[in-house]
This record gives sequence, C-alpha cells and structure tokens, in this order.
Amino acid sequence: MTDINPVWRIKKLTEIFGPAGEGWYPDNVTERTIQCGEEIAAFVSLNLYVKYSSGWSKPIFGSGGSMLYGKEKNGLYASDEAFKMAY
Repeated sequence: MTDINPVWRIKKLTEIFGPAGEGWYPDNVTERTIQCGEEIAAFVSLNLYVKYSSGWSKPIFGSGGSMLYGKEKNGLYASDEAFKMAY
C-alpha cells in the first residue's frame, strides 16, 4: 500500500500550525460506508481549517477512504482502523 500514515498527517499539521484546536481543526466530519460486493469501504469527509497570523483559513475540503472489510487471500479481513485511516 502507498497510503500516507494517518498519524503522520496529524503530526505534520501540529508541527506546522500548532496543537489541534489552537492552530488547526476539522469540522463537518462525516463518516459513511459503501458495500462493494463482499467488501465494505469506509469513507470520511471533512473541512479542515488552519490558523495563520491573519486569522483562520477558508474551509479546505478533504475526503479519504479505506477498506473496512477487504478480501485477502485467506478471506475477508476486518480493519479496526479503517475510519482513522480514511480520516
């Protein structure tokens, strides 16, 4: 897989803009699942706001997805971190 590590994203935002809630924050976070045959994908959409010296940014839309139940060679695999990875 080539996904960016989900914790890395939060770490980078914190390094650049400061702690969550003070230098950046997500808003209008929505979660949903979509069934694709036997597999189920988890998706998250949100607006990200970052703080500059002049004030808060306009909303920056983001959307991501990850497999909640994915087919592997040994059958279906459930991911307990699918929504975190989608976020």
